[in-house]
Amino acid sequence: MPRGKKKCGNCGEFVGSRIQQCSCGFVFDKPKPKKKAKPFFKERKSFIKRMLNGGKSSSLQLDMMVVTKIFDKFDNNIEFLNSVSPPFALDGSIKYFLTGDGMKYLSKKKLEFDYIPSEAEKIVDLDIKMGKDIVTEKPKTLIEFLNNE
Repeated sequence: MPRGKKKCGNCGEFVGSRIQQCSCGFVFDKPKPKKKAKPFFKERKSFIKRMLNGGKSSSLQLDMMVVTKIFDKFDNNIEFLNSVSPPFALDGSIKYFLTGDGMKYLSKKKLEFDYIPSEAEKIVDLDIKMGKDIVTEKPKTLIEFLNNE
């Protein structure tokens, strides 16, 4: 087969590789779309490096798969994922975050990250006088007090 040409399945004629339909009417299959690269490659790689305290990954391909799952679970929230630190020193891989405890840890950190404290209560200034004073007489002696006079 000549280079840059493809053979028609109907008439056997060679046509250009970019031609979608032959002159005889045969329609060639559309080429398969290329895979799109996963987004946030640099961020995922820096996430792995930070989780391993700057160390090298024992299996970068496996760790990239784990990080992709983590990013998908947390909707690619880069701000949150850049603020998370590991709960303890990880040795060579971040597979810990696929376990139940690892996901629970990340979920807890996400709740802490999203927490917005309630507004402080208003402080009322008590120096401003409101209403009239109630005048009561205080007992002057012990006997008046005991006799309720």
